[in-house]
Amino acid sequence: MTVPSDTATFALSNTTNVSVGFPGVGIDNITFTSAAANSFAITVHGSSTVFNIVGAGITNNSGIIQNFVIKPNSYIVFTNSAAAGSLTHFTNKGITDFFDSSSADNSMFVNDGGATFFRVHFFEPGPDEVLGDVTMLHDREDRLYICWIRYTRDGSFRRDGNNALV
Repeated sequence: MTVPSDTATFALSNTTNVSVGFPGVGIDNITFTSAAANSFAITVHGSSTVFNIVGAGITNNSGIIQNFVIKPNSYIVFTNSAAAGSLTHFTNKGITDFFDSSSADNSMFVNDGGATFFRVHFFEPGPDEVLGDVTMLHDREDRLYICWIRYTRDGSFRRDGNNALV
């Protein structure tokens, strides 16, 4: 996949439902401006649809909660230093992945039949910046999986966990 360099910008609009429904979609940044007086719903759906956020991630300057819905068999993937943002709400019925130094930031995730994975690689001192002030809610038997791979200053690494949290 080519690394995208585009920014999706949301402002005041009568169209507040956005659909991502085909494989291999990627974006560098998503920005909700201060003019975005609407609450948007961005839905990722379709068999094996992967929505990649690879740059700075989600910036919400609107002052209101913006919604993301990940349907079954669909994925939203944060890579590099992409952050899930503040005042963002994710309803996860599919898979959400965090790789590299990406961050859940100050978002809220409701795992409703889905799973959230933090498969991150980081350098000492620790993973605190990866989770941020995220809120995770799990319905039924949903899982939050965390796998830390910690790189030390001497170049060695160790796996700090592969935990399923309910």
